[in-house]
Amino acid sequence: MRFQLDEHATVLILESDVIHGTLLKAVVEQAGGEALLAGTPEEALEHVDGVTPALILAAWDTDGLDGRTAVRDLRAQHAELRRVPAILMTDRNLTQLVCHQLRGENFRWILQKPIVVTSLPKLIERCCRDSQVRAEMPRLLSFGATTSSAYMAAV
Repeated sequence: MRFQLDEHATVLILESDVIHGTLLKAVVEQAGGEALLAGTPEEALEHVDGVTPALILAAWDTDGLDGRTAVRDLRAQHAELRRVPAILMTDRNLTQLVCHQLRGENFRWILQKPIVVTSLPKLIERCCRDSQVRAEMPRLLSFGATTSSAYMAAV
């Protein structure tokens, strides 16, 4: 099933593995979104200067890139990124406790590598849609809607 991102949906991809990064970028672009591929935290900082992505895809540990720490640092330096959902991709075996801790850091999903590419597009679409709803929430609330009704109306 083909999915379509909002034409303004930008996805920041933190992946130092060239093959994985290129594949993720192709999935986002094929859906009509814009993909910003960063192999290092420094490149990611350059990409988010003046741009707020709808989603962050981050590899936890690939060739020395610690996506978990990089996302935490990005959010510390750019307050607008604190509301942006993030997906953490890892080949680590994670316990339920670690997964719970990661979700507390606003990682919406933790994907176990190898990633099933056919399931990725729908997940990206869902996270981008949720991000758009959260971005619209202050505007919806300013019109007197309650949090739950504003969210349900937007979804």
